[in-house]
Amino acid sequence: MYTSLITLLGAIIAALATLWQTYRNDKNRIDKKKADNIKKFMPSVVLFLGALIVAFSVWLSSLEKNKKEKIIDEKNNYIIKLSESIISKSDTIERLNNEMMRLNQDIANYQTGGDSYGYLFPLKIRDNEEEVCFLYFQNVGKYPLYDVNINLWNPDYPKSRFDGIVTLEDLKYYNNYELGTISAFPGGKSIGPLIKIKNGEKLKFNISINSRNNTWSELLRIVKIDGHAEEALQIKSVGVGKVKKNKILFSKISDKYSRDNNGKIKWD
Repeated sequence: MYTSLITLLGAIIAALATLWQTYRNDKNRIDKKKADNIKKFMPSVVLFLGALIVAFSVWLSSLEKNKKEKIIDEKNNYIIKLSESIISKSDTIERLNNEMMRLNQDIANYQTGGDSYGYLFPLKIRDNEEEVCFLYFQNVGKYPLYDVNINLWNPDYPKSRFDGIVTLEDLKYYNNYELGTISAFPGGKSIGPLIKIKNGEKLKFNISINSRNNTWSELLRIVKIDGHAEEALQIKSVGVGKVKKNKILFSKISDKYSRDNNGKIKWD
């Protein structure tokens, strides 16, 4: 297209140049009136031709500018799409890294116990028409508990007796149980003998539970009411590792367990 337009302009210029040269060479053979007419319109033709050349130059410049702008827009769009692709891949990489970190933490938790914990509660059974119970340690987490050790004592027994070596007499009030590994929920293990108590009789247990991942303290109270063992228990974290100190992790109070006027129970 550009070639055709340039050829046309060249032909016009050549024709005008030939006409002008003919006029100069043969002006004696051209009558005066025609010569005056040519001379009269020649400046207008030249001006028109100049305007046409300027317009054509502007048009070409505009086409070139549009072409450059189009190229720039295409490059900008490519850069934008490339940036979006990089951001998308960065997000994907970040998600994969987070998932890898979670999996690594999950593996570590299976080796240490993670945030799992357990507690003792009375598991009730029937024995010759009488309800009895035994203490059962329950893991309530998704990870196993390792090296579980339980110290259990009667808070009514003088604490000063535990400052030294535990005697045979002390064993009536103090017991230690090595449970080893307790699998994830619903894993558990029973400890100690069957517990038989009379109506109105109350048992008190203060408990320290140690595991590879943490240490907990538990209060457990059992009282027999109308032939049934009713319990109140509360377990707290001691504060090892990232666990908040004295945070109540779990509590349970039977409906018939005695409460004060404020609906609270007395642990002492």
